Amino acid sequence: MKNIDFIHKYGKLEFRDMCKYITQELYLARADKKIGGFKINNSKKYVKFYRKDKESVNLEFATIYSIGCNRLKQYIESK
Repeated sequence: MKNIDFIHKYGKLEFRDMCKYITQELYLARADKKIGGFKINNSKKYVKFYRKDKESVNLEFATIYSIGCNRLKQYIESK
């Protein structure tokens, strides 16, 4: 799901709340070593995930929300 699809489906207020939730969940997943390194771009609302010996992967906030932080590592590795 893209960010614009999320806004059309749920609204802008829910999107802002989801953005706060996503950043917290990503940092918790990083602390639990469920995911590797990443960088959050708040202005464009996407996250850049770094992978060893491969290109980095950019995912939008709504995509991460729909996948969930528990299954995020498998999704990043498959791309």
